[in-house]
Amino acid sequence: MNNVKRLSSVLVIMSILALPSIADSRDGKSSNEYDVVVKVDFSNPSGYRDINFDGMNTDKGHQFVLNEIRDVYRSEAQKHLPKGYTLDVRVQDIDLAGEYEPERLPENNVRIDKDIYPPRIKFEYQILDDENKVILEGRETLTDLNYLNNPVGALRRGEKVTFDVAALIRDWMNGSMSRKLREYTT
Repeated sequence: MNNVKRLSSVLVIMSILALPSIADSRDGKSSNEYDVVVKVDFSNPSGYRDINFDGMNTDKGHQFVLNEIRDVYRSEAQKHLPKGYTLDVRVQDIDLAGEYEPERLPENNVRIDKDIYPPRIKFEYQILDDENKVILEGRETLTDLNYLNNPVGALRRGEKVTFDVAALIRDWMNGSMSRKLREYTT
């Protein structure tokens, strides 16, 4: 009987937690619709310097990393671009912070963070307005040679292997990209 009460309590709590998402789906937008369109193309990921999630150089690990990076572009574009705009990104290279050092034993397959292994990402981008007119475009090579001195990074780095590359993208969107966009729109 106690198991039935616990199960029904869990179901009630899950139903309450689901209410906001139900309400959101009634406003006319499906959960897949966004105010900003984001296209991220990973050209030749097999040629990227380092997208190893697990140190084993697996396709599944690579896809995990690429999906996380795509999600960063999407979430940041929603914050910084006006409704109806499109961000089109072609990622040409990624080098995650740290390295799996080959001289270490396989059971010690850990990413080693040193200042000689900074995060990097290289990409081309276009920003199109709501009439599909290109308003900004460029090439970026982002890196943070000082990434080990970021106190937030030190705490969060272990949570996500893409933390430092994601921070590069966020910083670019908050800084350089946002300034250029303001210059264009004002």
